[in-house]
Amino acid sequence: MADYLTDWDKDVENPAVDRMELYNKLLTHFNEQGQTDAEKCWRLVVICLILSDLQLKNKNKSEAKKWEEEAFKYAKKAVELDPKSMNVHKWYCAAVGRMAPHVSTKERIQMGHQFKEHRDIAVSIDNNDQLMHHMYGRWCWEVANLSFMERQIAKAFFRYTT
Repeated sequence: MADYLTDWDKDVENPAVDRMELYNKLLTHFNEQGQTDAEKCWRLVVICLILSDLQLKNKNKSEAKKWEEEAFKYAKKAVELDPKSMNVHKWYCAAVGRMAPHVSTKERIQMGHQFKEHRDIAVSIDNNDQLMHHMYGRWCWEVANLSFMERQIAKAFFRYTT
């Protein structure tokens, strides 16, 4: 099975490989094992986010959102399956970040807290992951750009100070 994941990791980086086929094969493998493999689960997050990007490129926002919701579903499942995996927490952060624009301000602030919590876990496991540091930088930028009203909501609901 390790060979399958190694090959899958190579294929997902190859733009010539059909993304839907990658998703379907991975989902089949994941389901055949009773949805208990965190390694496959976080990779489902990755491919769902890639499929979302492809939909956004085609200006199909509603279909992109469906893929982002699917990614978030798998991200939550992956955390349940292996809460000690850096990749699980990293891709949870990516999924929660992609969901944030689709929810209310209050939910977005809650998701920001979730992002920070999972980011802290990920870097405690592996502090050298460049993508994790990049995502954290983007998160800090988003927090710095909260509107006055969003800051007031954060203070009221979460005792958050900026």
